[in-house]
Amino acid sequence: MGARRLLLLRHAKSSWRGDEGDHERPLNARGEAAARFMAEHLADQAAADFVLCSTAVRAQATLARLGVAIACETRSERALYLAPEDRLLARLQAVEPEKQCVLLIGHNPGLQYLAAMLAGEADPGLAERIRAKFPTAALASFDLRPGDWQELGPSQVLAATLVTPKSL
Repeated sequence: MGARRLLLLRHAKSSWRGDEGDHERPLNARGEAAARFMAEHLADQAAADFVLCSTAVRAQATLARLGVAIACETRSERALYLAPEDRLLARLQAVEPEKQCVLLIGHNPGLQYLAAMLAGEADPGLAERIRAKFPTAALASFDLRPGDWQELGPSQVLAATLVTPKSL
């Protein structure tokens, strides 16, 4: 197996204006713009060959705004909606071994805790920054050791980065 890459993207900013339930909240104007910034950034990165996305409307809208930056197999899963970090990690550990670059689009706090945990050994300073704040449309990227996804954990991370729309 070659080197692997994991991308954790928090959904873009959503609206609180309607009377819809949490799962049904759409993106607001700021979220739409942030998702487009992240799409441009992702277009310059290693191309994902597999996307896992929460079924929440705001996560699905974020995925849709990524457009041509993401042209690969995509699975939307209800179990990713507001999932805690242990459930997210278990889902990633179940990814097929042939996938080399996986993008997961989800929610805080689970996504934030997972990103901080994975960054911990490779970059403790980054892990602290992520623990302090993982804003909407933030993207944490992890270069991983060669191996299977079932081995995913902090010891598998070679390098980690964090990009936010504000930093672009």
